[in-house]
This record gives sequence, structure tokens and C-alpha cells, in this order.
Amino acid sequence: MLLELSDNESEDHARAIFEALMETAFEAGVVQDAVVAESVQQSRDFWNLREHIPLAQVDDGKNIKHDIAVPISRIADFIDTTDALIQQAFPGARMVTFGHLGDGNLHYSATATCTTTCRRPWAKTTMPSSATRKPST
Repeated sequence: MLLELSDNESEDHARAIFEALMETAFEAGVVQDAVVAESVQQSRDFWNLREHIPLAQVDDGKNIKHDIAVPISRIADFIDTTDALIQQAFPGARMVTFGHLGDGNLHYSATATCTTTCRRPWAKTTMPSSATRKPST
């Protein structure tokens, strides 16, 4: 999840709100790990990763993309149920879900598993640890 917070008081005030939110989320078990941007450039780098998800999907192989709206209170149930149904029908499909969780708008996509039909056989099922890492040729 990529979360950006700003407010009209000060950077310190926004940070205090964010830290309280993260503390509550960790204690509730909603968040298990987090990375926090410590500069404007790091924030831009995070958003750059988010903006390149659709391009990475194209490189990863055939995929079906949907823009859908789900009531915010039903997002988790929708993803759990629908992912399970898709896995049942198409074992090994990789689900890529991202969007605007605050308004219920999701980009819900299924990507075929990498086989001999992949255009890039080095495509991974997990995000590389470095956004600048390039595959060896």
C-alpha cells in the first residue's frame, strides 16, 4: 500500500498523525512492515514505482485489467473471495490489485503465469528489491 499524508498545519503535524496511524496499524496487525519516505525524492521514487505497475504488467505477459468500484467496507472481502475464485479457475494466475482504497476504486488485474509464452522469460513473481535492477542479457 502506498499512503501519502499532508495537512495544512506543518510537516511535523502531518508526521505525528502518520506515526500515530502507523503505530495503531502495527498494533492491530494490519501492517507487518513499512517503509517511510524521508525526503521528497524518496516520495517521488515510491510514486514512480506505483505509476509503472501497468507497464510492468505488459512486460510480465498477458493480463486482463479491470477498473472497478467496491464499497470501502467490502474491499478486503472482495479481494479475498475473487482472488480465490480466479485461482480455482486459473491456477497460478497472479493477481495485481492497486488503486484508490480511500474511495473504493480498484485496478484489479489477473496476469498469466510466466511460461514459454512470456515475452520476458526473466519476469519474476515478486517485485525486485531494487527498482533500477536490470535483467542480465
